Amino acid sequence: QSRCVFDIITGDESWFYHYDPELKEQSKVWMSTTDPRPTKIHRTKSAVKRMVAIFFMKSGLIKSVQLETGATVNAS
Repeated sequence: QSRCVFDIITGDESWFYHYDPELKEQSKVWMSTTDPRPTKIHRTKSAVKRMVAIFFMKSGLIKSVQLETGATVNAS
């Protein structure tokens, strides 16, 4: 039986959105009944988008790399 299939490594790159919403517990604030309600600002999901390169083989994930903003991917 050939074990060559275990030596094959493949990779792909894709865009991922980075979105870390605040939990309900984190946004709670103690207030008195006379205090005005705090203003909550919502971020959009598209605020942070990163290119990630992922390399894997038959046995599983080898490496995932977040590429620098403005970096290019080429053969060199």
